[in-house]
Parts: sequence; C-alpha cells; structure tokens
Amino acid sequence: MLNRRSKKLGAPSKTLLREISGEDTGEPIDDADRRMAYGAYEDALAVIESAIAAEPRRPDLKFKALEILFVWGNGEKFLACANKFQRDLKASDDWSRVCIMGAEICPNERLFDVAA
Repeated sequence: MLNRRSKKLGAPSKTLLREISGEDTGEPIDDADRRMAYGAYEDALAVIESAIAAEPRRPDLKFKALEILFVWGNGEKFLACANKFQRDLKASDDWSRVCIMGAEICPNERLFDVAA
C-alpha cells in the first residue's frame, strides 16, 4: 500500500521503495521495472549498474540501463553509456532500438545515425 501521508512529489522515500519493490525475484530487470513504474529512475539505474558489474556479459542489462536513462530523460548519461556499451549491443538485436532512442534524446549525435 502506498504511503498516503506524503504530500511532496519527487523521489520516493525508502519506505515507499520497500512497499513497491514487492517480492524479490532475484532478477534485476524486474526490480528495475518496478522502481521505474514509480519514477525511481536513479534507484532503478543503480540496480542495473550493480547487476552489470556482477554480470558484465549480459547485453540485456546494458540495454535496460539505456532504457532507464531514456525514460528518465538523462541524455548526457545515455550518450556516455551508449558509447561504452556500443560494441556489445551492436552484436545484439538491441542496437537498432538504441539508435531510435538515441536519435530522440540526443538528436545531433552521429552515433545514432543508422546510416553511419
């Protein structure tokens, strides 16, 4: 149940995050999705970054980090991560989706030019 006493908007409290996190499935993408649903983008990204450090060969985690940054509207970090993850994601089917998001959040960036 959500904390109804909170009148301020902004980052959710730690209590609220515990309430919304639900059952821990052990899957960081599920955990990040729950946090994103409540606008806790910074926390969602922290979950994914920790998972990437533990499992650096999972391109789905790298794509999820970019998805979080896109929804959050953090273009500067999106570009930095896209450059960092480019090689791994180009080998997967996700790079075309990264380019679509990148072209929107960083419209003048050549990295996301699909013709390049």
